[in-house]
Amino acid sequence: VVRTVETLAQEWGPQGPSINAIAPGVIRTEMTEQVIKLGPGLAGKKEYEQALATWEKGGADLSKVLGLLDFLITAAAPSLSGRLIAAQWDDWASLKNPEKLDQLLKSEAFTLRRTVWNA
Repeated sequence: VVRTVETLAQEWGPQGPSINAIAPGVIRTEMTEQVIKLGPGLAGKKEYEQALATWEKGGADLSKVLGLLDFLITAAAPSLSGRLIAAQWDDWASLKNPEKLDQLLKSEAFTLRRTVWNA
């Protein structure tokens, strides 16, 4: 999905619609429940522990995902395209600042070729 988003963003260019992939993070869903049922042996220790912690806390805050969606459909983000944004962990709210958005657009941050980006 992420590579498709990046490819379409490149092909459409600035005249096309913006397209981004959103990684919502661990949210209390049926998939989270399945990771717990599989256990650390099959799901992986880190994934299992994250899922279990999320489940016990009641799940990650869905408002971060919805806030990111709201940001991406506003006029503030039309030039942001071809990116993978982790709603729970990336500092996407800082992109409301035009200087931060411009800095991001000149980098590979929020892409599959991801590098560390200091917001």
